Amino acid sequence: MVGTILPIVYGERMQTPKIRPGALVAYIAGTVIGGTALGIVISLIGLGLRLHKIWSGSTTAILLVGLSAHAFLAIRETGLVNVPLPQSHWQVRRTWVRDLHPKVAALLYGLILGFGIFTRIPTGVFYALLIWIAFRGDARFGALALSLVGLGRALPLMLLARATTNGEQMLRWSNVLHRWFPVVRFINALVLASAAGWIVAAVFEG
Repeated sequence: MVGTILPIVYGERMQTPKIRPGALVAYIAGTVIGGTALGIVISLIGLGLRLHKIWSGSTTAILLVGLSAHAFLAIRETGLVNVPLPQSHWQVRRTWVRDLHPKVAALLYGLILGFGIFTRIPTGVFYALLIWIAFRGDARFGALALSLVGLGRALPLMLLARATTNGEQMLRWSNVLHRWFPVVRFINALVLASAAGWIVAAVFEG
């Protein structure tokens, strides 16, 4: 997907040293708005299913659901199991670069990526976060949590924009960073395993 957003931010001729600040801002805004919207939707779904009643009333249910989900996702992140999880494999249309104004294309791209479930979900932490948001049923918490996730999705592009001079250079650095994805997945596994341990400790202390 980086190959799609870079021409929007830099223009079709990616050798140009000037980034389009308006397109970059639109993209960042889109990821944050998309994440916020998803947080509210997931919270309302959880509220409608009354999952917050389980959250506040049953430590056994929290143990079973939370611990099981985090442990499974942690093992999956290590690559020891490769169980497919529900997700979309749709890709943002490259024709948007040609057919839409750069700011509009960047905003739409950011909204879809920020919403998170219209495209591939690369890490298990995202699933775990959706579970917590649904069980809490708090729209403000959901909006804040996933708006930060949306901002995090835009962060690599923001950093690369400051560290590089043109789109082709940014694309090369992006490919280099992509090679570190297995390390990111291992860190995610540690985070999920730590969360599972925290759940066990919290339940038994309670």
